[in-house]
Amino acid sequence: MNQPLVTIITLTYKHEAFIGECIESALAQTYDNWELIIVDDCSPDRTMEVIARYRDPRIRVVQKKERGGPAGLHVSYNTALSMAKGELIAVLEGDDYWPPDKLAIQVPYHQDPAITLSWGRCILRVGDRLIEDRIPTPKKPCIDYPNLNDLLQQNIIRSLTVIVRKDALQKIGGFWQPLGSFVVDYPTWLKLSISGKNMYIPAILGFYRRHENQITEKHSAVIFQAGLDFLGEVINGLDKASQKKINTRQVRGALFFRKAQLANARSEKLKGVGFLLMVVLLGRLRMKWRAIKMLFILLLPKRNRSHLPTSSR
Repeated sequence: MNQPLVTIITLTYKHEAFIGECIESALAQTYDNWELIIVDDCSPDRTMEVIARYRDPRIRVVQKKERGGPAGLHVSYNTALSMAKGELIAVLEGDDYWPPDKLAIQVPYHQDPAITLSWGRCILRVGDRLIEDRIPTPKKPCIDYPNLNDLLQQNIIRSLTVIVRKDALQKIGGFWQPLGSFVVDYPTWLKLSISGKNMYIPAILGFYRRHENQITEKHSAVIFQAGLDFLGEVINGLDKASQKKINTRQVRGALFFRKAQLANARSEKLKGVGFLLMVVLLGRLRMKWRAIKMLFILLLPKRNRSHLPTSSR
């Protein structure tokens, strides 16, 4: 079997407590034809000191001269992409880590040239607790999941599980971060899904660490607003063939759900309730259920919520 080189891109900032485990999970891979490019965004802690302990020739390190911050994530990703020698690109943030068989499981699926991106399940790590991600997924390998219509409604692809063809990334201009957004993964997966196919693999392909310093934890309102903006940009830019693949009613329902999330992040309760009612009217069944649970959370006093499901998935 052909064993293509995989370029692992790792962005890091203030990850002195995590970056060692991240690098060691790459070194532990049973598939050994890989290179690791680490881009440090001017960490003020001991992150670089920890990285320097690892002397493997497959590891290259870029220390930026000026901090780009959340708004400059695309610069860091595309710096690494420009250095990549591999035909496949894998994403591994500096505070996450992989199981040893991640690449061995995933790379063979890319023997099929129709597959642009592959991804799989992950485990959430919160402190010392490990929690399986509750995103609904098929039980068997599934090509074209999620498709463009699915992905416009919800980003279910965890970036640390992703492998993507480098030439596909280059065709869309590299990693895409819309102006004002603090995320790169979702916009990029959307662009790739317009012309390519995603492959879901029912295996644990990463451990995602959740902690208070993450961008997603600190800037939720900004992320929700930017998400609305770039989704509109993507939808308006679709050609006629791509527009035919979309269930407009379901997508509108999903957009209203995002508006409700933004209103909730801004403590605008009445707006949130109105948007959620539109989701119940327009959304697909799973989205309706999420909206109903969120309505209960917004409208019921806290003392009456104990019987509600804890998951928002």
